[in-house]
Amino acid sequence: MSVKSILQDFSQGKTEQADAKQLEAEIQKQLLERRDRLTHVFETVILPSVYSVERDLQQAGFWHVLQLQQTSTEEGEKPHIVGVLFFFYPEKIPTDQYNPKMLEAAYRADIFCTEDFRKIMMTLAFPVRFPPRMDIEEKLFLPEEVTTEMIDDFLESFIKGAIDVYRSDRTLL
Repeated sequence: MSVKSILQDFSQGKTEQADAKQLEAEIQKQLLERRDRLTHVFETVILPSVYSVERDLQQAGFWHVLQLQQTSTEEGEKPHIVGVLFFFYPEKIPTDQYNPKMLEAAYRADIFCTEDFRKIMMTLAFPVRFPPRMDIEEKLFLPEEVTTEMIDDFLESFIKGAIDVYRSDRTLL
């Protein structure tokens, strides 16, 4: 092996490293753009509907908990919203009486982005007591497909479904 071939191999390794860094920077840029797009969908479409339902539940006095899930970037920019957890239990209990057992028994609606930030997943989870199990329904959507009407329908089916499951559990006791 000559010195010339060793130097060529070494310089090829540096160009491969430069290409890898450029590819990594491009991927980070794409992920940031996806997170920005999803945050915009959450702020303009999803959260207004969620807050509207939360106000209705507060006025009616029903127990509920709302949790926003966010990520932040290394540069310290504005956090990106990646999900909403909505817990609801159809009893008139003040929400400030928070305890972990209530969360386990509560019915849950999740609106989250997928790990690759390409789609939004909507999940309904209803714990059912007899036998102890969890009914789960999931749907995936592109961010461009999500509309206010779709979120309103999803939250309405969540509240109605929770009340139906609650009533069916209570009749078996």
